[in-house]
Amino acid sequence: MPRYLLLIGWLLTVVLVSVSSGDVVRADSSHWFADYRLCPLSLQVQGPQDLQAARGLKGGELRVFWKQATAGMPGSEGLDETAITVIVGAGTDTIVRQVPPTATDVILDSVPRGRDLEIVMALTRRDHVISDISRTRLAATRTTTVERPRREPTQTTSQAHATQVPVPSQGANQLQDLATVQGFQVAGVTDSSVGLNWTAPASTLGLDKFRIETCSSAGNNCPGASTVATPAKDATSITLSTLQRNTNYHLRITALALADSGYQNSTPSSIVTAKTTKTQHAAVTNFRHDSSSLTHSTAKLQWDAVSPTPDKYKIESCSSSGANCPSATQEATPAGSATSHDLSSLTRNASHYYRIKALADPNGDFLDSSWTSILTVDTAKEPLATVANFRHDSSSLTHNTAKLQWDAVSPTPDKYRIESCSSSSAGCPDATLVTSPAGSATSHDLSSLTRNTAYYYRIKALAASSSDYSDSSWASILTVTTAKEPLAALSGFTIARVKPPNTPITIKLSWDANSQTGLDKYELVECSDANCSSTNNTYSVTGTSYQRTVQRSTSYYFRVRAKATITSDYADGPWTNTKHLRVG
Repeated sequence: MPRYLLLIGWLLTVVLVSVSSGDVVRADSSHWFADYRLCPLSLQVQGPQDLQAARGLKGGELRVFWKQATAGMPGSEGLDETAITVIVGAGTDTIVRQVPPTATDVILDSVPRGRDLEIVMALTRRDHVISDISRTRLAATRTTTVERPRREPTQTTSQAHATQVPVPSQGANQLQDLATVQGFQVAGVTDSSVGLNWTAPASTLGLDKFRIETCSSAGNNCPGASTVATPAKDATSITLSTLQRNTNYHLRITALALADSGYQNSTPSSIVTAKTTKTQHAAVTNFRHDSSSLTHSTAKLQWDAVSPTPDKYKIESCSSSGANCPSATQEATPAGSATSHDLSSLTRNASHYYRIKALADPNGDFLDSSWTSILTVDTAKEPLATVANFRHDSSSLTHNTAKLQWDAVSPTPDKYRIESCSSSSAGCPDATLVTSPAGSATSHDLSSLTRNTAYYYRIKALAASSSDYSDSSWASILTVTTAKEPLAALSGFTIARVKPPNTPITIKLSWDANSQTGLDKYELVECSDANCSSTNNTYSVTGTSYQRTVQRSTSYYFRVRAKATITSDYADGPWTNTKHLRVG
């Protein structure tokens, strides 16, 4: 009989005598073993690849593992199970186990120690062998073997195709090192994190997880090693967070072995160094100007304090509000504790543009903040100068007229505004417009005033609305008190002799009466000459005439006026013309 028919018959027998997944069947099959070893591989589908086996520490335990390779292959549809046959010694014992077609490992119990083993596998479908046969051998070992392998989770089909599974060394009392992790490198850093990645291992057999450690330096053997993370065995990257800014971190990675797996931890990787970045200062907030203190040439910039306190601030002026501060020019660098800055010598009635940022200490752990948005500061119009030397012309003051005067304002205003007030109190109570003289004027005549009365005036310069100037402030209130009204000049002043002639000679001085209410009396004066350079005698007269004696051959000069009551609103009237009398 051809040997491949014997092999098929043997495998069908294995399938038929198996009771269920996980059952173990023993049979005397020395003739099957002889036929199997000579069987040619001429079946339809590729069988499981890289078939390998390892003994466990527990008596009679054997782990078989392989790389499943049937997905998408012709003839793999309807695949039922994978038949595994362990042939012990010279074929005297046969152990058969069937497992699902997706499995990649199985643990067999009650396998004799101290005997050579041969393990064969094939795929079946509907009780027919459809693949070639995979095989591997294990030589006899002593009772003390490698540590018991721990069963790993079944690999996916894609992993099985991509990875060749290594087999632990079968030497007595020897653990095999896991492979050193490859490609360990820094993937990126921030001010508080470091990203790491590494190459996935060729196999996760015996691998429990990874260990990442920090070292106090990049020196040999990782001084001061401290574990910071233990990524899962299928991880290939991790991000370490909550780190210190601007700090060097020295890191290495080690593959950690499962307990009782026959493996031990890998040699640590080379140390890589990652330095976290500096932290950027927070941007300045609430950048503004104090509108209450804004003038035509000054402004106060204000902002909220930045925490932590920066080294200083940098303020720049811009030529416009365009992006990135066109024609940026440094304005000032206030101290880090400052929250305001005074601007001066600004152009009146113009827009000014500013931005600010926090500057970090070059030797610290922070970076400069970003710039704020550009702040626009519109200066006020420049007030015209307050009118100076506001006064009245005392030489022309009368009981009903006055002349207001002031110095010219530069630049020339559009006009002036003069207001009257009811008193000299602040704010000009009951302010009333009097007049608006032209901007070139420096005086104004007042008329129709009331005698012996106090008047109150203020003045300011008014700017043209189209100019860069605003109205001036008000000048201080000026008090103008009109004069008392003089009593009317007397008329009908005459000198006559009293008849009949008397000795000595008597003369009578007479004048017309003054009926004004302010009249108190009349004042008659005898002068030394026609100009009344000096007074020889003064007479207070209540009536409208006065008599006196004179000497012969003597010249006399007289004049008279109405005398006002002191408490009235009237003043003494003017003198009459001097009358000359020569007594013959």
